[in-house]
Amino acid sequence: MRTDANDKPLRRDDGTWDYVPGPDDGRVLLWPSWRSIPPVYRSMIEWRGDIYGVPMSNSANGLMFRRDAFARAGLDPERPPATWDDVFAASLRISAASTSTAPVFGLQLNNSVVESVLLGQGGDFARVETDAAGRARWVSTVDSPEMEATLRYMRKLTLTRWIIDPAGAPFIVWEPDRDTPLPLEHVTLGTGRWDGDPVSGRGSVVFTSRSYGPSEIRQGVALNQLGGQTGGNQKWYGLFTLASPRLGMAMNTPETLGTFTAAIDGSLLGFGPAPAGPRGAGVQAQGQIAGLNYELADDPAKARLAWAVVGFLASEDYRGRLVRSYVREGAGIAETLPPALLAQHGYETLAERIPTALQDYWNTLDSVVRPVVPAKNFQAITQQYLGPLYREATLNASFDYRTALADARRQIQARLDFAAGDYSGVSHRGLIIAGMIFIVVAVLVASCYAIKSMLAKAAATRAVGTLPPNPHLQNLAWLLMAPALLLISVFAYLPIFKALPIAFQDYHVTGASAWVGSANFVEMFSNPATWAALLKTFYYMTLSIGIGFLAPVVLAILMSEIRSCRYFMRTVYYLPAVVAGIVMLLLWQRFFEATPT
Repeated sequence: MRTDANDKPLRRDDGTWDYVPGPDDGRVLLWPSWRSIPPVYRSMIEWRGDIYGVPMSNSANGLMFRRDAFARAGLDPERPPATWDDVFAASLRISAASTSTAPVFGLQLNNSVVESVLLGQGGDFARVETDAAGRARWVSTVDSPEMEATLRYMRKLTLTRWIIDPAGAPFIVWEPDRDTPLPLEHVTLGTGRWDGDPVSGRGSVVFTSRSYGPSEIRQGVALNQLGGQTGGNQKWYGLFTLASPRLGMAMNTPETLGTFTAAIDGSLLGFGPAPAGPRGAGVQAQGQIAGLNYELADDPAKARLAWAVVGFLASEDYRGRLVRSYVREGAGIAETLPPALLAQHGYETLAERIPTALQDYWNTLDSVVRPVVPAKNFQAITQQYLGPLYREATLNASFDYRTALADARRQIQARLDFAAGDYSGVSHRGLIIAGMIFIVVAVLVASCYAIKSMLAKAAATRAVGTLPPNPHLQNLAWLLMAPALLLISVFAYLPIFKALPIAFQDYHVTGASAWVGSANFVEMFSNPATWAALLKTFYYMTLSIGIGFLAPVVLAILMSEIRSCRYFMRTVYYLPAVVAGIVMLLLWQRFFEATPT
């Protein structure tokens, strides 16, 4: 086998290897389509010269909008907002079509918007730092000034209060996080002031010519779906695809356009680049990446076959086949493809018909896409701590989000260190966990000793004149219980003992699982959510015992104290428990009752 200077395999004479010699005694990938992969996507699948996956598709979020909603709000339906400030202004004008029974939202506010605004501010959720020994470490940056600016923008979208002036145009009367009160000077309404508390929204706005009561003051211009919120339990695409849309804009991928053409006329849909912030536009890369499972390393024949399939599905040949199939289907999906890709496969006319805004999206995609943070479990970790923070920050005008961001950064950093196998910051907590395990074991041992003592005492105080237990009857009892004990052992206790080692491993469903000792316990008990869950569990247990055990005892004592009509009261008290079963019995009897038909 031919190898390079690093003893890594090169292409063999039969062509089964995937690398050829490259410059400086290195190697290069033997796959022509590699050159067509954007650099950002290459950075996510390549590490130290090795390729760990192949992008099957590459895209990112852009701004999807309803052209008719733009036209109704007096906006240009061919020009989507270019900046996030423009998005807010457009959202305000679109939301002006709201009524008391049918609110209209300018923008769907979700995690994709947060990511894009943060990248546009020049920030990110984490960065890599290298220590003196050359070891890389992911550091959370969720308390950065850029994140604070992003959160202020989210609060502006959801907490801004505004009115509709006599001309039907929206006018802002309060904004969150302002150092000075918002001046209320209107051309026709005159000078205004708040009669009440503007932070809580309790009160009215009084202008020279008229006043606006609490029911006329509206709040927010976005459908808030951060932190698990559903915006009134309505799916955003249901509002977006209405004949008279109640949602004007959403961050999504261009592939989504094709899925909506079955519900509405495709000419009503528009798509443009992600809006820009002070540092330009930015979106996180999306798409599908295919790779080979490392278990195939022991079977080179299967590995070569799998690579052949993956290489074909990510090749220019396969992309050409997809383009031709989309064009033949005519369902509107082909119009969402990159114009250069359409022209490359002979569909220049179709490529020229793509709207200018969508062409701008594809032309600028490579320059605005940013790689996702590849830290282990990063998406789940950040969502766990930032999701509730987003919810409180965008709902509560007086929420101290700066302190909350600093606290979230500490918790996220601890989880990132745990995921990376760094437990140095919580060594003292390991002692606490060891102490808790010792207490649990001590309680179990003490319980077993107490039970044994009780049994021995009962045997010693057996009544005089009673015969000792018959060993034959005892053996028969054990024999009769053996099937039940066997079933319980196999289906209850055996799985517990087999799963016990998982608690001390970095467990993976497929492949090897590394032994991490007590790290999982340290991580669990170092997480404030664990203690919050235990507190709620103890609270629930207290209520359950108090209501489920003490209340019936008290009722029983009260019933026993009744002097007259005692049996009648007991019957009335227990009658509901019997009536339900009788009613159910009669209903099923009628269901199965034979009829002439």
